[in-house]
Amino acid sequence: MPPYELKQPPSSLIGEVFTATVISRHVDSCDFRLDDGERVRLYQHDSHAATDSRLMKDIPQYAERKKCRFMITHRRMDGKNALYYANERWAENNPWENLPLQYGDRVQGKVIRSVHSEQNILKGYLIQLNPTVYLNQNPNNPFQPDIPIYIPLDTLPWADGSIGHTPPQEGFQHLLLESNDQVQATITEIHRLPRYPVASVIRSIQHQNVSFWSDAYTTARGASIKERLHIRHILQATGIDTEDEYALLKGCRILLVDDREDSLYRLQQILNSNGAQTQTIQHTPSLHPDDLVQILKARIQEFQPNLILIDNALPQPNDGLRLAQQLFAQAEEVSPPLAH
Repeated sequence: MPPYELKQPPSSLIGEVFTATVISRHVDSCDFRLDDGERVRLYQHDSHAATDSRLMKDIPQYAERKKCRFMITHRRMDGKNALYYANERWAENNPWENLPLQYGDRVQGKVIRSVHSEQNILKGYLIQLNPTVYLNQNPNNPFQPDIPIYIPLDTLPWADGSIGHTPPQEGFQHLLLESNDQVQATITEIHRLPRYPVASVIRSIQHQNVSFWSDAYTTARGASIKERLHIRHILQATGIDTEDEYALLKGCRILLVDDREDSLYRLQQILNSNGAQTQTIQHTPSLHPDDLVQILKARIQEFQPNLILIDNALPQPNDGLRLAQQLFAQAEEVSPPLAH
């Protein structure tokens, strides 16, 4: 059985809607007890608070004794006992009834968790689709359904960015993703609960002619892909418009600060290929931190960047954070967002 296929119990509650009272809550989830004694867990990414900046443990509507309405999505064994999982949004709007997905659709979303086998071997990732984005990014199509999809590990590029069936060198691993990484993929299998549709990142890459993929240098492609996945997340967090998928950074002026020339060059290539105007400042061991602050302030005045990206290790951990703090402390007004 594939790792994303969830075992359906003989007397299935999957797809049923219940209202229950919170009996306990954790950092990013809360638990319920159904009338028949079954325990149900609701994670924040499956709740109405999925986009809330607060953690579920701090949100009053999920406090103990509060009632919630949810749909049961799947079941797993927690030791000898069954633990059911729920989705709060699906209780009001069931996306599975008229699922608009078709084979070959291009979709986008963010990583919500990794999927492991019973032996704790990484098998792939669950990606929550963005329900505010049109399928295939075409306004004539319906919006993406509010569901997760499964991306098997072997449909991701290798760590160096290559997309062949075999690793370029012995011991090479597939590119690893992290929570909230933004991903584009192409649907390859359509399933319904208790399974999720399956998609491939490699198939999406093969079907697109994006300069990012063709311009990336072989020695830097793995890192480039990972950095590219984070670009949309960074820009959305700083309020910069990211509607144009194929020119994500069109019109953006971005200032880069790093102590490594190769990192500056690689990131500059990625940003420029997506429409950005970039300038760089390389920190060297002979450069005093106070001098770096003055150089940075002068460049801000000259370049007027929309965004400043500072490496946090310049070269020691948190050097970038300290630089940002110094910049804020000495400047009367720092308009561009800082990311470190």
